[in-house]
Amino acid sequence: MKIKPILYLLVVLGLCIGGCGDKKLPEEKSASELAAEGQKRFDKQDYASAIALFQRVKDWYPFSELVTTAELQIAEAHYKLKEYDQAADAYQEFANLHPRNPSTPYAFYQVGQCHFVRMGTIDRDQTSAKKALESFTRFVSRYPDNQYAELAGAHIKECQKSLASNELLVARFQFKKKNYKAALKRFRIILDDYPDVGIQHIVLQYLAKCEAKLKNTAQ
Repeated sequence: MKIKPILYLLVVLGLCIGGCGDKKLPEEKSASELAAEGQKRFDKQDYASAIALFQRVKDWYPFSELVTTAELQIAEAHYKLKEYDQAADAYQEFANLHPRNPSTPYAFYQVGQCHFVRMGTIDRDQTSAKKALESFTRFVSRYPDNQYAELAGAHIKECQKSLASNELLVARFQFKKKNYKAALKRFRIILDDYPDVGIQHIVLQYLAKCEAKLKNTAQ
């Protein structure tokens, strides 16, 4: 007697299910085991593996008290890997989710640090310097007595000097091209926005030259 096609499929499916049922699934690790293994990998500088393990803590045990540790360590691992965009996002997310956590000020500081370490020379794009300045300024305003406040203040001065020097570079270029109005505007921005970076005497000299050139042109 021939077995009908649909009956044949059911028989095959039953055999597959029975066979699969004999195989044991790998034992899932607990949140503490995953976190411990993640920290072990982190300490060995295997940061990619550490991220994967800490992510499992978050995914498998979302209500565990170890999730906050996992979140911060994921940010730290990205930072160690120099994946600064991912690190900044992870630090910011941690700070947003846990505003009262003792590690939150550090996370806020590290957001600025992720931008600060990418600052280039004064003749390059200053986006990182601007973002670092904004982050560190917020940090100092929010946590003026924190252990990282002094260091953040020093970084703020470095960011301001980089931005002012870049502005001076462009202003001097405009002056050289005889675009005196554009140059004058930039020199005034430096004096208004960056009064304490040590280049005021140079700016004032160029400012006087611009005003004299514009006055002579008007006559």
